[in-house]
Amino acid sequence: MPDIQGVSIRLESICLGEPLPGPLSLDLKAGDICEIQSDAPEKIRYFLKFLATLLRPVSGRYWLDDRALDFSAYQSLLPVKRRIAYMTTDAALITNRSLQENILMGKAWHRNTMHPEMSPLCRELCAAFCLEEKLHLRPAALGIMGQRAVVAVRGLAKEPGLIIVERPEDFVGRGRKHILVQALKACSEQGASIIFWTDDAAIGKGWTTRKWLLEGDSFREVGPDGRE
Repeated sequence: MPDIQGVSIRLESICLGEPLPGPLSLDLKAGDICEIQSDAPEKIRYFLKFLATLLRPVSGRYWLDDRALDFSAYQSLLPVKRRIAYMTTDAALITNRSLQENILMGKAWHRNTMHPEMSPLCRELCAAFCLEEKLHLRPAALGIMGQRAVVAVRGLAKEPGLIIVERPEDFVGRGRKHILVQALKACSEQGASIIFWTDDAAIGKGWTTRKWLLEGDSFREVGPDGRE
């Protein structure tokens, strides 16, 4: 896997409205691996969606690599989104396209070609998630966990600077959990910044560098071991 340029994030007094009005302030250095824990799934999903720039804040500033994002113009966010992989249960595949087309859709659009080549990294990921013999199929041929594996491959194959993952302990199913966690660790070793929400403290043990707890409408940072 090639070296990846991780991103830094700084949120200043972000207000998102319901269900997470805020204000929220926090920071993430390039290359940080951050675990988030929360007992409010609706709130944390809303927050992760915002981090992936799929929501416009009511107020406040979102700085990425020391540049304030402009939420008033959709086009200005496209280069940012190309640097972010967002693995969520809300992620969808295009039903009338093959799995390979779904995985390479972003690359096809970015390079303005109908037939982008699959990179060696993408092929490795497909093999790791046992998809290499299924790439000609359409999403309906797979179960929900298989479709999420495609979402994971699609995101990781972008070589993103920021990876956001919802509950990696069960996102792709128990049988593929180890594969996903190992892939995340490989990305972090190459420089990617990673944020993941988990209910399993064992997932981040030994490799996270930051830990946030969402309590009420604000974050509190604790050490990776959970202590102040």
